[in-house]
Amino acid sequence: MSEERSSASTFCWSEALPFVRLFSAFPRAFSLRPLVLCLLGVTACYLVGRVLDAVWVAADRGVLVTPADPHRTEIEAYVALDASRFREWRERNLAAAESSPSAAPAGDLRGVVEQRHSGALAALERNTQLSREERRRMRAELNRDADILLLAIEGYDLRILAGALEVAQAARRLVEADTSLDPAQRSEQLGRLTAAGTQSRTAGPDRARLRGPFIAWYGYEMRCFAAAIQGIFAGRWGASGSALDPQPAAIGSLASAARGVFWAATQRPWYLVLFGLISLLVFSFVGGATCRYAAVQSVREESLPLRTLATFAREKLAGLIGAPLFVAAIFAGTFVLMLIGGLFGAIPVLGEIFSGLLFFLALLGGLALALALVALVLGFPLMWPTIAVEASDAFDAVQRSASYVFQRFFHVAFYSFVLLVYGAVCVVIVRGLAMLMLKLTHTAVAAGMSLFGLLSSSQTHTLSKLDAMWHMPGWAELPLLPTVGGPPFWGSFYNAPLNFSETLGVWLLAVWVFLVVGLVVAFAVDFALCGSVEMYLLLRRSVDKVDYSEIYYEELEPPVPRETAADQPPSPPPVSANTGTALPIAGQAPPPG
Repeated sequence: MSEERSSASTFCWSEALPFVRLFSAFPRAFSLRPLVLCLLGVTACYLVGRVLDAVWVAADRGVLVTPADPHRTEIEAYVALDASRFREWRERNLAAAESSPSAAPAGDLRGVVEQRHSGALAALERNTQLSREERRRMRAELNRDADILLLAIEGYDLRILAGALEVAQAARRLVEADTSLDPAQRSEQLGRLTAAGTQSRTAGPDRARLRGPFIAWYGYEMRCFAAAIQGIFAGRWGASGSALDPQPAAIGSLASAARGVFWAATQRPWYLVLFGLISLLVFSFVGGATCRYAAVQSVREESLPLRTLATFAREKLAGLIGAPLFVAAIFAGTFVLMLIGGLFGAIPVLGEIFSGLLFFLALLGGLALALALVALVLGFPLMWPTIAVEASDAFDAVQRSASYVFQRFFHVAFYSFVLLVYGAVCVVIVRGLAMLMLKLTHTAVAAGMSLFGLLSSSQTHTLSKLDAMWHMPGWAELPLLPTVGGPPFWGSFYNAPLNFSETLGVWLLAVWVFLVVGLVVAFAVDFALCGSVEMYLLLRRSVDKVDYSEIYYEELEPPVPRETAADQPPSPPPVSANTGTALPIAGQAPPPG
């Protein structure tokens, strides 16, 4: 009786509040198979983006980055400034980047630090008036001062050991501790070592430079999504604050992310076209397979193997790619027709008159552009689920997605809002789990590596070997929510001068760490795909009155077992075509009569 009451209660809740089906996206997105698919897609697009970055930077078409400027990147300046001010900003910073002096060679400064460090330690050992404890404390201070100077000269992050203001103090303490220097040498070398921090900053993070379009664009978009999550958890869900504001809002941050796409379309159009087509090809395959997995899991509660998912995505790849391209082609074709029509307006006298008379055609074209853009932006999340559920083609995916968007616009808006808020909570949970795993891993491994001592004196003295290779922020520096401009939750690499084996170890270690980071990004993509499948099933039920259980599914036929020779019935003997009598079989006696 209790089981019947429970099932009735569940049925009533799902009927009264259909959107609760959206909450099933988290367990499906956390499954291994769709996570692996999305991780492969994210990794492939990342590698393609970095390869294209190398090509664009080599052609001097990279993104201008100026950490010392309030608008730190070209993308942020494009979003925050108008067109004329943006052009002035870019020309000014580009000229400053070209005229900025290069860094002085660090080899001679490094040699000076090592000489002064050795001389100071020798002077300390000769001082017999110090106790053993005082000598140990002063030796540690000298080691720390040498590390500060070496890290400043090499351009490493000084936050690990000290601030930039301590460079001059470290240089003074190290030079004064070496009593073998005369006053002239002490003054000359003190000036050189004090300038180490300034030279490092001039050639390093404060200098305007070019970065790859993908890595700069990706960093900006991740900042926008981090700001959106902050706005959701802070209760700022409107459009009042952009991602660049101190207190961002959710919708305002997403609008900032859309402006980043406009930057790519206007400033790097060929990069956007090339990278967009390759990404569409990759994610059409990954998205089709993931949506198929989510659809079958939602309707039939079955987990399809990766081979079956890959086969389905390969067979439907033309429709998966063609659906968004079809709407984009309508938008582009309408825009080109309006552009050609606008050329007639350039004709003197007659052009102005006919443009005024036929301007209603331009308005109709603008309406077609607006509808195509809405169908592409809001209908795109429904295209791949349509093919995954119905096993249809690109035309059916475009027709259904556009029909659902325009017939149930507020349903689409509400379901998207629920998925946005719920997805933000799920991403924070998964990110927190990955952050905790990395921090505990670093703590345990660093303790084990420290048992064998620190790095050699030729490298650094105050950092453990693992911290020099891979440094994780402290517990107080690891916020639960994604931060804007804060330290990354996966830490930093190459935090001190390393030898060849340590450098190779850092590279291998970074592969595994970024695999964890990639899984977090893959989960966000996986969640969006699984949530879009549930949204499609809800809209199909509302518009077409089709039950949730309806899905295209091919039953796998079981293999037919081979029959043994003993189980097979005896074959009839061959018959003569002329007489109709049975012919004798080789090895047998002829039939009688």
